[in-house]
Amino acid sequence: MKLFINRVELLSAISVVNFGVESSSTSPIQGMANIKAYGNAVYITAVSMDLGIQKSLLANIEIDGEVTLDIKLVSEWASRCRDEEVEIKKNASTISLKCGKSRFNLRLKDVNIPEFPETQEGQSVDSAMLSDLIGEVVNAAEDTTMSSGVGNGIHFEFSEHLVSATATQGTLLLHSSKQALYGGIPNFFLPRKIAQDVKRIIDRNKLETVNISKSDNVTSISTEDTVLFFRNSKASLPKWRSLIPSDKSNCFTVNAEEFREALSRTAVSLGDSCRVTVIVSANAVILTTTGNIGENEETIECLTNKQFTINANYKLLTEALKGVEGKATVVATPRSLIVFREDSEDYIGFAASMA
Repeated sequence: MKLFINRVELLSAISVVNFGVESSSTSPIQGMANIKAYGNAVYITAVSMDLGIQKSLLANIEIDGEVTLDIKLVSEWASRCRDEEVEIKKNASTISLKCGKSRFNLRLKDVNIPEFPETQEGQSVDSAMLSDLIGEVVNAAEDTTMSSGVGNGIHFEFSEHLVSATATQGTLLLHSSKQALYGGIPNFFLPRKIAQDVKRIIDRNKLETVNISKSDNVTSISTEDTVLFFRNSKASLPKWRSLIPSDKSNCFTVNAEEFREALSRTAVSLGDSCRVTVIVSANAVILTTTGNIGENEETIECLTNKQFTINANYKLLTEALKGVEGKATVVATPRSLIVFREDSEDYIGFAASMA
């Protein structure tokens, strides 16, 4: 194998496939990736136990071939070079890398990474919509102690006129939905550890659409030059909608940004605690906190004709409010605060109220 490739494009491709390289295990494939060259394209593939990613890019290929190597070492070396072109040549026991006057002979390891599965073409989905849905709910999935049967990821559901994303780690649930015509696309579970990576790939490349396909064993999300797959999960959501009260009269409507900022300021006195008292009355919300450091109190305007007091976990409530711009309607129950966008249920933040 012998090829010449643009150094900046090589580094960009490696930064993408690094999402699929194991970084926290003692597995012999940790940090390893496969480079396959034929025709006029190079395919860089990294596969771990549960996911993998493949990136293709153009190159000047003199001799076809493939090699499995430590891709992170290649990236570290190439990032310190300055010339535009990198020569990659496979020898008997090493891979020879050249860039300008720099030479790097990297010893090859006798390891094989798992095969990248065959993926179907799939169906096209608006990438901005997918990115927005991930961004609105992913924070509710970021709890590595949560049972894999429920949490540690985002549940995507496609109906004839609606696409929704839901994530929970037990005490916080975030749900967002958007109107879209995507009938026939299978539901899937996007693992927490790659959800942000999928969003970054979409946003960085400013993609208009991505393709989603699902087989018996894996789900794949692909673009023109990138394919990312993850193994299917049996994770299922609890019947959380039954927890939303049909009587929503015990509520108040407030400017979401003002509420978030007030929560942030009153939390300063709490130290390690996370309990804030929410007192609602006379079209005002009073937030009070008491901690080892001191006490805070702040009043903001709201719309309500009710009077009630509840103890809230300010961290969870803040996360629930992040998905709302403009006015938020907050419904109180004895054990939770439920956040909606005003006059809508296309976004729901369900936060346990007791700290």
